[in-house]
Amino acid sequence: TRNELLTEMKSWINSTENARRVLRLCGTAGRGKSAIAHTIANWSNELGGLGSCLCFDRTRGAHRLHQKIFITVARDSADRN
Repeated sequence: TRNELLTEMKSWINSTENARRVLRLCGTAGRGKSAIAHTIANWSNELGGLGSCLCFDRTRGAHRLHQKIFITVARDSADRN
């Protein structure tokens, strides 16, 4: 269920043993990926642990997504300090 997934993701975020720091959330359209991502981002932000959050819209062109990732992460990192 969604609550079980959110609990598992929060545990992964809080783990000091896991060396992987990127989590890719994937699935078919309409499965609630965006809702889950926004829930986790809001929770992390409330705790002061959100570094950056990126959500993509499939209706927009993908030709510049790689540039937006780095720009967004850099801006978010600068805003934290």
